Amino acid sequence: MPSDTAQCPQCAREIKPTARVCPYCLARLEVTRLGYCTRCHDIVEADDQDRCRRCGAELVDPQLRRASVGQEDLVPVPELPEPATPSPAAQAPQSALPAAPEAAADSVVAPQAAPAPAVLAPLPPPPPGLAAPATRRVGARVIAWIAGIVLVALVSLAFAFVAMPKIPRAQSRDTDRHNPTAQLTADRAACLPGAEFVADVSVPDGTRLEPGAPFTKVWRLRAVGCAWPEGTQCVFVSGERLEAPAAVGAPAAAPGETADISIPMVAPSAPGTYKGTWRLQTAEGILFGPLFYVVITVGEPTPDP
Repeated sequence: MPSDTAQCPQCAREIKPTARVCPYCLARLEVTRLGYCTRCHDIVEADDQDRCRRCGAELVDPQLRRASVGQEDLVPVPELPEPATPSPAAQAPQSALPAAPEAAADSVVAPQAAPAPAVLAPLPPPPPGLAAPATRRVGARVIAWIAGIVLVALVSLAFAFVAMPKIPRAQSRDTDRHNPTAQLTADRAACLPGAEFVADVSVPDGTRLEPGAPFTKVWRLRAVGCAWPEGTQCVFVSGERLEAPAAVGAPAAAPGETADISIPMVAPSAPGTYKGTWRLQTAEGILFGPLFYVVITVGEPTPDP
C-alpha cells in the first residue's frame, strides 16, 4: 500500500506523494511512477493504469519517484517581518486622554473670506453722430451689388433682342401643279410671291429622245399672290438634272401674268426614263410655287413584262 507522505528531495520535509511543488522550499518536483515489467525485464514508466508504457504489461510494485528540477528554478520565499506589538499607552482608551482646554479652541484663527471680484461697468453706447454699424454697411453694399448685376443683365438682354436679325418665316407649299386653287389661296392670304403651273411649252412629259440629244425644256407659269421679286430663280430640287445648271434666272412677273421658264438640257446616253423636279425660289432662298417636272424617255421603249 503506498504511503500517504513522501520526502522532498530538496529540503527533506514530508510532503504529499503527488505534489509537484514543495510547499516549504517551493522546489519544482518531477513525479514519475515506475514499476518492474515482467515482460520487458526492466524498471519502466507506468501509465495511468499502472501498466508498462512499452508493452502494456501489468507492472509489479509500482512506486512514485520524485526528483528536483534544479536549483535555478527554485523561487525563494520572502521572510515576512513579525507584526509589532502595540505599547500599553497606545492601547489606552480614548476616554483616558486628558481633555483639551477650552482656551485652545479660542486660539484658532478663523479663515478670512476671499474678496469679491470687481464688477466691470458696461461700456457707454456710441454717440449718435457716429457712422452706422458695420453690418448695415455690408448689407447695403451687397444689395447695391446685386442690383447692379440685375441691371446689367436686363440691359444686355434688351440690346440682344434689338440686334437680333429678323428671321423670315419659311413657307413650305409643296402643292401639286394640278391643284392651283389651293396654292393661289395660300399665296394671297400671306401676300407672298406665288405661282401656278399653266402648261409644258416644249418637251411634254414622256417625250422620247435619242441618247445624248440636247433639248430645251420650257414651262409656262402664272404669278399669283404678290409679284415675283427681283432675283427670282428656277432651281433644281431632286431627280435627274440632265446636265442642266442648278439654277436659272426667272423673269419678273406681276400677279396674273404668265412667264416662260426655259432650261437647256441633254438626254442621257443610257436608255431609260428620267425625271427631274424644279421649283421657283426668291433671292433670299425661300421656295414658293408648285413643283414642276421634266420627264423624258431615252432609246427604245422597254416592253412591259
